[in-house]
Amino acid sequence: MKKIAFYFLPLLVFCISCEDIFVENISNREVTVICPGDNWELELQDDSTMTAEVVFWWEYLKGADRYVLQLVSPDFSNINRLLFDVVVDSANSYSMALPAGQYQWRIRAGNSSYFTDYVTRSFSVLKMELGEIGELEEIEETEEAEETEEFEEEGGK
Repeated sequence: MKKIAFYFLPLLVFCISCEDIFVENISNREVTVICPGDNWELELQDDSTMTAEVVFWWEYLKGADRYVLQLVSPDFSNINRLLFDVVVDSANSYSMALPAGQYQWRIRAGNSSYFTDYVTRSFSVLKMELGEIGELEEIEETEEAEETEEFEEEGGK
């Protein structure tokens, strides 16, 4: 019996620690951010909600099984608010409704043994002033009238 334990115990220890041997080292890789990119701006146009749905989206990283996302306002060197610090398992996006403001987010990938460095991006959600909305509608109406004139000049009805 002691002989079996003598051979079985080292095998058991080896099998338990095998995960560390076979887990891919991703610590020297970087997560590729799709959006929001650096200095990205989104304008609020709907006064009823006063928030914009922002989708945080990145490419999958081979060897990673989770992603750590953090969002602060205005930035990580001057944090006024921590809006989220979440772990996302097996997905490559996360969304949140945000009011107008300056934001910075960062992401890193991980597995059971390794993490990448954070990739950080800044973005803004801008509140569009009512005068600006009217100007946009006026521009759209002018463009529509010009298109109608061109169509009629070309013989359209």
